[in-house]
Amino acid sequence: MTRHMAELQSALPAGQPVRFVTFTSDPEFDTPAMMKRYATQYGANSYRWWFLTGDKQEIRRLEAQDFKFVVVEKKPEEKEALDDLFIHSTFFMLVDGDGKLRRWTDREGHVHAYFDMDEPEAKEQIISAISQLLSKK
Repeated sequence: MTRHMAELQSALPAGQPVRFVTFTSDPEFDTPAMMKRYATQYGANSYRWWFLTGDKQEIRRLEAQDFKFVVVEKKPEEKEALDDLFIHSTFFMLVDGDGKLRRWTDREGHVHAYFDMDEPEAKEQIISAISQLLSKK
């Protein structure tokens, strides 16, 4: 997910009023210092891309109720690697300057609320939706 976000950051001109937000699925581990290291590892421009952590209950509420994301902690016996901690959604959302979730329409006319980063055309779809949103300003 972070690699995809880094690709988007690189693909969009720095002068555009576009911000990226990543929030943790593991707030007990991901302290602000840890999130800063992670941001550095992926070349995040701190003006454009924010890595957020916070209270675990509040993060879970935001994920499940506001964004409708799925985050399930894996049991120790299910982990395939040390950092294999969660099963989670692979969706990106587009939120406008007023804090409203923006829907987008694909080439076939279907309306969507998120971009599924498991889909090969997701990056192109996000860039197109951002361009459409910015052109309406």
